[in-house]
Amino acid sequence: MKNVAPAKFSFSILSLRFAAFLHFMLHNYFKTALLLVSVTLVMSCDSTPCDEGYTEVEQDGNVICLPDYVVGIEKTTWLGTAFYHSDYGIIEFDNGSWVTTYGEVLAVEDLD
Repeated sequence: MKNVAPAKFSFSILSLRFAAFLHFMLHNYFKTALLLVSVTLVMSCDSTPCDEGYTEVEQDGNVICLPDYVVGIEKTTWLGTAFYHSDYGIIEFDNGSWVTTYGEVLAVEDLD
């Protein structure tokens, strides 16, 4: 009996182990990559890109988030002068008056 057969047998075991290792690594990498892609899609497909208290509106072809109108918000200058009102849409505080995008001046009582 020659010693060639055990060497071939030993080589086949190493080949099978290496193939099993590659299969294990590829299988786990696939699962990890699939998990990362899924998490990224879920996070990037948020249905509302605006934070709470803001509303998504289209203005001049751009989609922006405007703060929602609440009584007294005109005193908060750091938010800007444009706000979203549920009945009137985009309104702006200009020279002490509330004005719609159509130029209609609104009384404060109308905004409640």
